[in-house]
Amino acid sequence: MNKLKDLVSNYKISDKKAFVACLTAGYPDINSTLELSRILVDNGADIIELCIPFSDPVADGPTIQYSSEIALKKGASLKKVFVLADKMRKAVNVPVVFMSYLNPIYNMGLKKAFRMLKGRADGLIIPDTVPEESSKFEGFAKMNNISLIPLVAPNTPKERLKFIDSKASSFSYIVSLTGVTGERKNLASGIKEYLLLTKNNMKSPRYLGFGISKPEHVHQVKPYVDGIIVASAIINIIKESKSKKDRNNKVSSFVGKIRKALD
Repeated sequence: MNKLKDLVSNYKISDKKAFVACLTAGYPDINSTLELSRILVDNGADIIELCIPFSDPVADGPTIQYSSEIALKKGASLKKVFVLADKMRKAVNVPVVFMSYLNPIYNMGLKKAFRMLKGRADGLIIPDTVPEESSKFEGFAKMNNISLIPLVAPNTPKERLKFIDSKASSFSYIVSLTGVTGERKNLASGIKEYLLLTKNNMKSPRYLGFGISKPEHVHQVKPYVDGIIVASAIINIIKESKSKKDRNNKVSSFVGKIRKALD
């Protein structure tokens, strides 16, 4: 059983929009990541995306880079992230998706890395790979019941959308802009036309991420997507909170507002 595939399929059938909420593993510390995952789910998140901290990211903006840097300084190794994931699976009954760059996976070795992910991750996002290379991972992913999640960007040619779509075993990650992650005041111009283009050329459920940071954004895009992904806005709240209580209250409130906007 793959919880992610089941949820994505059930939501598609019932036309319910999914809310993917992201945390950086080990930020502000390992125990807080676990506590925050419970808060996200209690307030309406359907899926937890767990970003594995990495020192040389290519898709992450300043916010996630900062959180990764702090997590690494506090010793958030892959081994500790796997222990965290084990605890998270027991603490929250939702799918967990890992986001990792290629380097940590290759460094561990593909066979071992996917074996270690089995039972810990329902899905995997690798932002610095291309679909043509995914055949290297597909066998290991299938063997270990992990769904690979391909990415599409606004500069993806129309003729590639169907090919990328064919690589999705749960959902496709639709990047809202040509740039890195991070909060934005406004979504990119032409977002509606871009989302309609993906809708007309892809069959897999499409979840939109990068820059989704307030309920107004959710209202703007929800008619055109199957789900949303929120990362930097949550991590910024964690970063700017004055105390643990303040942090938990603000994260609870923000996630609840995003859920309400999505329903």
